[in-house]
Amino acid sequence: MAIRRFFAKELIGFDNVELEFDRGLTVFTGPSGSGKSVLMEGILSVFGYKEPKALSAEAQVDVFVPFLEEMGIENEEPNIFRYLRKDKTRYFVNSQAVAKKDISIVAKGFSFYLSSKDDGDFTDERLLTVLDSCVTGGEFLALKTEYKATFERLTELKKEYTRLRERSIKAAEEREFLEFELKKFREIDPKEGEEDELLALKKELSKKEKIAAIVSKVESLLSYKQAVSELYEFLDKDDRGLESFFAETAEALSEIDFRLSKLGGIDIDWVFERLEKLSYLNKRYGGISEAIEYFETKKEELKELEEIDSKISSLELDIKAVSKEVDALATYITQMRQKALGSFFEKLSFFTKKLLIGEPKIELTKKEKSVNGEDGVDISLGGSKVSTLSAGEYRRLRLAVMACQNGQNFDRAVLFLDEADANLSGEESAGVAFLLKELSKSYQIFAISHQPQLASVADHHFVVGKNENGSFVRKIVEQERVCEIARMVSSGEIKKEALEYAREMLREGAKC
Repeated sequence: MAIRRFFAKELIGFDNVELEFDRGLTVFTGPSGSGKSVLMEGILSVFGYKEPKALSAEAQVDVFVPFLEEMGIENEEPNIFRYLRKDKTRYFVNSQAVAKKDISIVAKGFSFYLSSKDDGDFTDERLLTVLDSCVTGGEFLALKTEYKATFERLTELKKEYTRLRERSIKAAEEREFLEFELKKFREIDPKEGEEDELLALKKELSKKEKIAAIVSKVESLLSYKQAVSELYEFLDKDDRGLESFFAETAEALSEIDFRLSKLGGIDIDWVFERLEKLSYLNKRYGGISEAIEYFETKKEELKELEEIDSKISSLELDIKAVSKEVDALATYITQMRQKALGSFFEKLSFFTKKLLIGEPKIELTKKEKSVNGEDGVDISLGGSKVSTLSAGEYRRLRLAVMACQNGQNFDRAVLFLDEADANLSGEESAGVAFLLKELSKSYQIFAISHQPQLASVADHHFVVGKNENGSFVRKIVEQERVCEIARMVSSGEIKKEALEYAREMLREGAKC
């Protein structure tokens, strides 16, 4: 089971619609203009397949819905799809707002909507999936898994090879530029904290001349030490403080001489030049630490450039080896598919015969390798390519292909069809009814029908009608189904013969 319940408020022509669904084949019938298409579009609009027409609508889905977790929405039991339409339409899944495009992505994860021709219906990928379901032997799935992993590895190797080749073309120019940058950096060769030390040195150098003048004066002062001492003696004063003063002054002169001697060996022009180079690094890279980090990265880049040729050679060998593995696995997969073509043809022929659309032709073609191997599948019908088929033939062939995979594991659980048996003869409609009944073993199917053949095999039959209050829909069973099918086979008044024919159709439909 998939869609459990549908509710819509103020859907065009309908007041409120509330329907309960079950697994199997659900068919909507009713007179022309009663609102069948409006109802179907109402259901489809909840899943983003059609534009919303109701004021609000909601559907409960009780299957696991792929992609929800990627959107940050947890799967629930059931999952609730809903929209509200006022000035604009807002979509919700499990009460969380979702964009319409995301609703469509989510819906396609668990449902098909088959209307007119769709370019994706007969792609190699889809047809190979059906063909692969006909391959016998448990090792085939393991083989495909191994091939896919090996092919993806080869793809990554080729991407890396392309990247390195592109870098190799630019490598000479890049290498020259990097070497120039690194040479310039090495010439400066900055050190952490060097700038602070140089600024302090610059400050001392700027005071050198002033200090020298002071030293000269102090030295003159010291030359009068004897005269001052004699003066103290003449005045009969204690000269012990004087001795201490001159001793400390002499010591200070000695210390300053030592510092001046150190500064004497420093080139002030070199200090200014060095500070200018460090200032350049600061301005360009945001600091000495940042400059050092930047050039460490550049050293690694230069090292990579110097190793490119050897890496390319190594990759070429890897690609050659992995390509051989991919070729061998692809060939084995092709051989197994070739053996399964007969089974696929038998199944497809059986269903196309039922649908009265001629005998198909299936060919395995060689394509550029992909994750699916190196095979493509071409299908034609009665000598006509798929692209040239009429809309009716196209829809029936599409159903026949789906039926060939019936009973397999399916990602998608719901199948929507507008008017699967539109403009078909009674015999053709019977074929479509048979096929949809087969597909309903794997899908929950919703279809509109104007033909009694499909209605008679339905698991669930809803009739859509109109009265003075507008359109309505209700589920019918037993005698009501007899009357509805009798109406469909009658061109006017429902007669006894039509009722008996309808009962017979339902008895036969129950056997399907």
